[in-house]
Amino acid sequence: MGVPFIARSTVAAALSCVMLSGCGWPGHSRHPKSAPVKPVVAGPSVPPRQARVTAIDLSTFVTMREQGSVLVYDVRPSWLYMLGHIPGAESFPGRSFEEAFPSKEPAMKAALSSKRTIVIYCTDLKCPDGGIVAGWMSKKGIPVSVLSGGWEDWKAAGMPTE
Repeated sequence: MGVPFIARSTVAAALSCVMLSGCGWPGHSRHPKSAPVKPVVAGPSVPPRQARVTAIDLSTFVTMREQGSVLVYDVRPSWLYMLGHIPGAESFPGRSFEEAFPSKEPAMKAALSSKRTIVIYCTDLKCPDGGIVAGWMSKKGIPVSVLSGGWEDWKAAGMPTE
């Protein structure tokens, strides 16, 4: 039994394509006016190294804050920040992370170069924003500590608020 007509015509077309034009494979064209296509090789893309994310307990945070060795960000929605926040904390809502990060990054890098710890906090242990923002910062190469218990533990301890 011979090869069906469709299969023979497909094979013939493929061979003709290769023999006559090279089918556009880089450097294989037989057309006299065609120059070989040079492959584009991209340089190595090195993403920023993920930084460490840690938890910090309230007593350690209070001590470090009193020593001036922390840069503090409140990652709750801005309206909660306006109702009250840890003194000295800057508002850095998780929902505006991508647009706000470029303006905050210089202060973060300056704090890190002066051996200060970046601490973020959310409402409480159940609030996901602290972990989410910490992950985003880590991916951008910024090491960060998340205040365990957040704003609620700060208030419950009778600490000052603004």
